[in-house]
Amino acid sequence: MKVQVITDSDTGLQGKLADEHGIIVLPHYLIHGDRSYSDLELPRQQMIDWLKNDEQVTTTHPTVHDYASAFEEAASSSDVVIYVSISTQYSNAYDVACAVREKLPKLQIAIIDSQRAAGGHALFALEVARISRGNDSLNVLMRKIEGMQGRVTEVMVLDSLRQLSREGRARNAEGAMKSLVSTKLLVANRGMATPIGKARTNAQALDAIIEQIKKDLARSDASEVRVLIEYGTDDDLAARVKERLIEQFSPAAVWVLPTAPSAMLRMGISGWSVSWSVVS
Repeated sequence: MKVQVITDSDTGLQGKLADEHGIIVLPHYLIHGDRSYSDLELPRQQMIDWLKNDEQVTTTHPTVHDYASAFEEAASSSDVVIYVSISTQYSNAYDVACAVREKLPKLQIAIIDSQRAAGGHALFALEVARISRGNDSLNVLMRKIEGMQGRVTEVMVLDSLRQLSREGRARNAEGAMKSLVSTKLLVANRGMATPIGKARTNAQALDAIIEQIKKDLARSDASEVRVLIEYGTDDDLAARVKERLIEQFSPAAVWVLPTAPSAMLRMGISGWSVSWSVVS
């Protein structure tokens, strides 16, 4: 059974990495003033400048045409199309994709809510692509994907919950913001963003993340871990995080991606995240 995986640009996946894993990436769009920009084409520096200037920017999901064209083209050369959407808590992408699928009843299309965004969404899509390379039936494959929901974790390290709080997408955001004084906030991102701790520095935040990965590995009796790092503007920080994670875990795979412009609206300019998947 040949499977084609499709996902969103919120993941930060594009170019060589997406091609290597056979993933088609659909654009989210950024609205600034009276103009709309594709997430895949807007220079990241432009988004950074808008955020620095506190300019009003909003996002929207891929269009009905984007979905229909991608589903039909993918189905022409595959048996099954699997679309991995951003969490329904962040976007209507899942609902729109389901509506488009209803209009294409002859095509075999599975719509998956990743229950994640940004780096966690990216890693979930990569894991779906990995397990889709086997010879499983669709029913078996879908059970495996459902089982992944408990194995992929993302922790974001943010300077502020301002963007998430403004959009109503963080649990307990008000209390966390009141207690945030020159600290990094650790936020678990599954469905809704949930503050789980604080750290004075990025190094301390990484220590906390490493301890959580150790717990997940021990709890699941996993044989390996796969890691994805997303970062805003600090390339050196991303390199240090990668080096430390390799030193600690010797992951089966490590990916480092710059945060997509659309995801910067939630994570801010300096936010970064580590996502991991434990594999038995």
